[in-house]
Amino acid sequence: MGLKKKAADKPRKKINWKNNRKLRIGATATGITAAVTVAIVLLNVVVGILNDRYPLSWDLTAKKDFTLSEESEAVAEKVTKDVEITMFGQESTYASSSDTLQRQFYEFTRAYETLTDGKVKTVYVDLNANPELKSVYAEYNITSEGSILFRCGEQWRAITWEDMYETDYDNYYSTGATTTTSLVEQKLAANINAVSGERTVYLTFLTGHGEADGHISYLQDMYELNGYMTETVDFSSSTAIHKDSGALFIVAPLNDYTENEITRLREWLHNDGKRERDLFVYCDPSAAGKCPNLYEFLSTDFGLTVTDNLVVETDANNLLSGQNYGDAYILSQMNATDLTGDVIATEKIVMPETLQILTNGQTDTAEYALTTTPVVTFPDTARLQKSGEVGEAQKADEYPIVGAAYAYEYEYEGTTRHETYVFVCGNYLSINFSQYSQFQNKDFVLEPVRKTSSLGDTVVIQGKDLVTAAVSFSSAATFIIGRVIFSYGLPLLMLILSIVVFVKRRHL
Repeated sequence: MGLKKKAADKPRKKINWKNNRKLRIGATATGITAAVTVAIVLLNVVVGILNDRYPLSWDLTAKKDFTLSEESEAVAEKVTKDVEITMFGQESTYASSSDTLQRQFYEFTRAYETLTDGKVKTVYVDLNANPELKSVYAEYNITSEGSILFRCGEQWRAITWEDMYETDYDNYYSTGATTTTSLVEQKLAANINAVSGERTVYLTFLTGHGEADGHISYLQDMYELNGYMTETVDFSSSTAIHKDSGALFIVAPLNDYTENEITRLREWLHNDGKRERDLFVYCDPSAAGKCPNLYEFLSTDFGLTVTDNLVVETDANNLLSGQNYGDAYILSQMNATDLTGDVIATEKIVMPETLQILTNGQTDTAEYALTTTPVVTFPDTARLQKSGEVGEAQKADEYPIVGAAYAYEYEYEGTTRHETYVFVCGNYLSINFSQYSQFQNKDFVLEPVRKTSSLGDTVVIQGKDLVTAAVSFSSAATFIIGRVIFSYGLPLLMLILSIVVFVKRRHL
């Protein structure tokens, strides 16, 4: 009996891949999908590598809170050595933080690495997870999270996170509001500049004569913020001034210097003929006549005479009025000089009660020269009144009246010129107004130090006010994000993709 062939024994029908359109299109689509997937993965890898080496960011904030200023870029351009910044904390904390200060630190340090071609690098060390590392960093006085260490060769500096900002409580009790100013950019620039420089310049503040300690501290903070190291020396008992000190500061002394101390001042400035050292003196008007030796030294050696005449302003337009201000605070003009640079005429400097300074030094020979230059002057509406006396103020013998000035002295040794600057201000309270951006007092305090020959040029960087915690966007950024991307860009992209898919499916 014959057996029927099983269905399984029937010959299989061959699939014609060449003529099967659906299979061909499906295979092509699968291949394209695979190729696109691989391309996207490779693109992400490449972009990730490039972003690590050349960080890219798009700062859409109105005040460019996460973009380095031109001044910081100038600091980066000067870096020729390897600088390592060690942040003691977890990198993820700063990379993804919603806190503006932490985010600024992360973005700014990445920008420095790019601008310096990798010379400035930032590493993160978690001391909580690795407590054994505390002994490694003990020599730098690093013991807790939030500290920041800057190292370049043998030079180093360490700061804390609290140094990265300052909070103004002036309006707290009246409005309940405070203003926080970010110092992240300033601190990074100052410390990178300091450790990577050829030498660290010191500023020495002399004490031991009833000086204004609070104002000394304020000046030290300001100068350290701009790349200098500072020290305090009791000149009445010590002669140990740092070998790298470029300037001495005398801030509002109430007691006079002895003849021996004046001799030491003179010898220090002369520096065995090498000079390249400077002196800054801020007077206390309430101590007029109490420092005859010091003021005689300034007059005879440098042609800067501190009088006991107080400057009084008669024009109300030249007085600073308003809440927390008194009529003794005069709005004056800072002059454009070699030590102050080109100033903006519309801005003013606040000069509280000020002693008149006479400038009478003028010597010029082939080997030696001494010149005196007014820095702050008062117009012919100002009058003079003897300190401690009551009565009507009198007109000055000549105008403008000088409230601050400097002497420039140099002499030649062969073809080498050795220089000294001596700066004298008739008051010390003008230092207080350095915190107000609408006045020139900050330039008045910083510029003379920056421009003197012995101290060299540093970079002044303004802090960024962070009034609110929320990040505000510029009008251009708002337009780009709101209109171009979300209102037009994404809908248009979706429309194009829909049309492509529709056309493709019709031909399947």
